[in-house]
Amino acid sequence: MGILEPTEFLVDGVTPRPNLEKDRATSGSNPRPPLDALLIPGLAFDRTGNRCGRGGGYYDAFISRYFEKCKKEFGAQPPPLVALAYSAQVLPPGDVPMAAYDRKVDAIATKDGVLACTPLGEKVSSGRGWLGPGLGWDAR
Repeated sequence: MGILEPTEFLVDGVTPRPNLEKDRATSGSNPRPPLDALLIPGLAFDRTGNRCGRGGGYYDAFISRYFEKCKKEFGAQPPPLVALAYSAQVLPPGDVPMAAYDRKVDAIATKDGVLACTPLGEKVSSGRGWLGPGLGWDAR
């Protein structure tokens, strides 16, 4: 699909780059804790969290796998999904088509600020609630 991705190894060409999905931690080791947030790109968004990507479903598939890993391997709530967008990419509710497998974002960050896609305190796709500007997400 022509998506730019980091190389599999660090600059030395030998050391594997850390990978969220291929973390080979064994029992008794200290596996990487879940991320605080996942930044999600897209072509368009609406104020209810609907997201239009490029049609390949790569981010939606990754999000599903990572959310499962958070619950099963870390016993933690998954992180909120935060879209990065220009204000012109944020459309009125209902203007962004969604497929059955598409994941909604929890918030949209633009140069004008962060727009929560759910009412205060309501749980979002990650299972966490937005407490408001300056307060962030509820505790895990």
